[in-house]
Amino acid sequence: MNICPKCGAPLQENAQFCPHCMTVLAEKKEVKKPEKPISNKRRAVIIITAVLLALAVAAGGIFTAVYKKKHSPVCPPEQFKAAVVKSSERADADALWDADGFIDTHDYTEKNIVRYSTKTYLENAVISVFFYNGGEEVYAYFSDVEANNFESAELLFECVTQSVCNNYFTDLHEVFTNEAQYPKSEFPRPFYSEFTDLLGKTQQYNADLAAGAKLSTRYITATNGEFQINYYITERIKGDETLYDLALEIERA
Repeated sequence: MNICPKCGAPLQENAQFCPHCMTVLAEKKEVKKPEKPISNKRRAVIIITAVLLALAVAAGGIFTAVYKKKHSPVCPPEQFKAAVVKSSERADADALWDADGFIDTHDYTEKNIVRYSTKTYLENAVISVFFYNGGEEVYAYFSDVEANNFESAELLFECVTQSVCNNYFTDLHEVFTNEAQYPKSEFPRPFYSEFTDLLGKTQQYNADLAAGAKLSTRYITATNGEFQINYYITERIKGDETLYDLALEIERA
């Protein structure tokens, strides 16, 4: 007679469990379904699905990388402040402005824009650098530049660009000054609302517009694969006097 190893109750021969304490006596056996051979059609579906899944994962990774690159800061304000001092020293431009004096002069919170400015020694010329969304895009404006200071203003714009782009534009001087190699195209309109609103332009500029000053704008686009710059020159002619308003846009390519 068989006896339950747990409660000692008598058991029938070949009992699978104890009817008194419900202890299972027989070992469970794993039941395996017979494997069916995979048809060629099913195998093709599995392969195609795996390939599509791999492509989707890869595409997602590429999209994420592109998104991060496009939306990562071109140059935060703090980085610019440190870099522009060195760029000015290398360009021997310290006599033209206070490169170490860039400060946050305006904060357009509703537009997520911060404006940095510094003193220049180009008579009435004013330079401002705008950082959008923490530096995802950087804009610079140089307003009221007199004709005899135009080359100096371009030199300072070179310093700004090199500072923002981590000195990656090796031929930047040519881009700004070599018209034969980098010709500038006519821009269909001068600066109006964006230019005057952000800069709080001088009364002189607005007075010149009201008096019918002749305005014309030229521009050039350049890229090194990492960054893209758009450089605009607006010429303001009133009588015998010519003033220039320069603008610069820098973003990731």
